[in-house]
Formats: sequence, structure tokens, C-alpha cells
Amino acid sequence: MFALDDLAINQTTYQRCVRAFSFLENRLGLNIKLHDDHGAADSGQIYLFNHFARFETIIPQYMIYKRNGTYCRTLASYEFFAGNDGFAKFLLSIGGIPNNMGGLLPFLAAEILRGRKVVVFPEGGMIKDRRVVDESGEFSVFSPMASERRKHHKGAAAVALMLEIFKKRILSVQAADEVARLERWVEALGLDSTEALISAAKTPTFVVPSNITFFPLRVEENILRRGVGLFFRGLRDEMKEELLIEGN
Repeated sequence: MFALDDLAINQTTYQRCVRAFSFLENRLGLNIKLHDDHGAADSGQIYLFNHFARFETIIPQYMIYKRNGTYCRTLASYEFFAGNDGFAKFLLSIGGIPNNMGGLLPFLAAEILRGRKVVVFPEGGMIKDRRVVDESGEFSVFSPMASERRKHHKGAAAVALMLEIFKKRILSVQAADEVARLERWVEALGLDSTEALISAAKTPTFVVPSNITFFPLRVEENILRRGVGLFFRGLRDEMKEELLIEGN
């Protein structure tokens, strides 16, 4: 369990990470482009991204912040928050949230009402094929961890439904003219006014399916792949493939 203070985004740390990534982007000659023909980076609230390489997990938050200065919450496996208290607090300070946290859905809904965005890698792992339908015609994906096909995760939809419940409740309280209750919610969410709360409640819930694509996809040997191979013998094929992609 984490204290409320631990869950707060540290804006200074967040901005330092953005500057550090910008520095690397420039020094390494990366060319990262955001294609957003319909303004979804501004109007969206919940973003679903594919997850082919670990490097991808920092790109959406970086691009959204550069686009409009909005802070993001990112769902991550609870395993990243176990065993190292310092690292866990760092992840929390830049918007990471463990996927087994108690009260997760209302917490994320409240964050969206505050003006944050939520980034979800819905399959909880690196899905590296496009086979999304099984032999019986049902939607499913192959899980490398479990070595079997399983149903798609539905966490993002659950967050959207919880957010809608919050919004309907806020508007019903407004309709009942319960000013005191609205003011308590404004204070709890850290908003500027009751009008800001009502405006957030009237904003449509927008779930944005998104895709990250590498081009060109380089698969030649690289320093990272060779370096790890020198120190760790007998790497699994999956790890070798990951190092090949990540290193390039």
C-alpha cells in the first residue's frame, strides 16, 4: 500500500524526465512523430497503445506532454513496484500506478476529472503478432508469459465506465442544487471552481485506440545485444529478440 503523498505526481521530476528524453532524442538522432489528424491527443482521456517493445512505454506520455503539457497516469504491472521502495516511489512520482492498487478505478476516474490523461497498454505485455481471433472465432491474443491464448483485457473499458458513473453523479448533484457537496468534491479534486467540475463532468468520455510503429524496423546486431550476450549466457530466444529490437 502507498500513502496518498506517494501517489501524487511530482511535476518537477516529471518535467526533468521529459527534458532528459528530449536530450536523448536530439543526441541520438531519433525522429519521433505524432500523427493525430483528429485532435485526439487533446480531446482524448484514455489512450490504448500496443506494446511491442519496452522502450515504447515512455513514448505516449512524452508525446502528449510535449503536445499540450498534460500529465499522464500510466498503468503498470504491480511487479515493478515490489522489492525496491525507491524505484517504486520514482515510478509513482512520474505517473505510474500499479495495476493491483486498491480503489484503482475510482482513483483513475478522479485523475481524469482533474485534467490528467490515462495511458493503458491493454494486453499487459508485449504482443508481437496480429492474431486476435482464435479458431472458434472468438477474440483472443497469445500470451507469451502463459504460453496460451487468452481473452482480451477489459481494464480500459472499466475505467471509462467508472468515469461515466462519476460524471453522471456530479451532474445529478448539480441538478439537485446540492452546492455544499459539489464544493467538497471541488476541494477534494483540487479544481479551481464548481464550474470547472461541471465542465469536466459534461466532457464526453473519449477512449482513443493508438498505435506505435517503428520505421525502418532494424534487426541487425547492436551494442546492447552483444554486450548482454557477453555477460549472460543461455538467454532465452524471447530475450534475445527483445534486445535486438530495443538496442536498435
